[in-house]
Amino acid sequence: VNNGGASNNVVSQSFTVTVNPVNQPPTLNALANVTLSENAGLQTVSLSGITWGSTDQLATLTVTASSSDTGLIPTPAVHYTSPNTTGSITFTPVASAYGLATVTVTVDNGFTGNNAVSRSFTVTVNSPPTISGITNRVIAMNSASTAIPFNVSDAVTAASNLTVSGSSDNASLVQTAGIVFGGTGSNRTVTLTPVAGQTGVANITITVSDGTATAESTFQLNVRQRPATPGILRIASTEP
Repeated sequence: VNNGGASNNVVSQSFTVTVNPVNQPPTLNALANVTLSENAGLQTVSLSGITWGSTDQLATLTVTASSSDTGLIPTPAVHYTSPNTTGSITFTPVASAYGLATVTVTVDNGFTGNNAVSRSFTVTVNSPPTISGITNRVIAMNSASTAIPFNVSDAVTAASNLTVSGSSDNASLVQTAGIVFGGTGSNRTVTLTPVAGQTGVANITITVSDGTATAESTFQLNVRQRPATPGILRIASTEP
């Protein structure tokens, strides 16, 4: 402070500012969601971007993992050695179980505060769809079948989201374009139109998919010639 005098006019006071270090949280890259089929085998999820969070924090890093539903996804095994920046976790879905579980991976640098980062991802275990059986069909040459009904369902996916497709093992008789689907939800139909002028047998396979798993139903289509038109029938008169 200066009072403007010629001498003895200034006084000064000083103080110190101390910036204390704050523990920086460790890092871990985001993890993508996983979709599996029921009864899938051992799964490995890679971990990357594992660091202390600051170059002056050289503590031992610990990685742990947990599952929100161990009846579906058991607690994953962790494969990591500090101070590597990468690692992995492994797990095997419970046999015959399906549904959704959240897996959380946590990196801890061992400090008392601001010491951990967690990343979560979902694991969807998909039950395969089902499709009803279709009985064999016989139709006349140069004609189409009626709309043949069948049912589809899925324990996880809504029936309206299931897709159906068809194939033939005899394209000279029934081509893919001749397999046309109708219906909605669980109640679907398929109409078959053979190649004009052709007769024979084709095995038709109908496939339903939920986007991950599929199911099939196969039936036989027999295309026969129409019987010949009967000629004029004459009845001779006979005397007893």
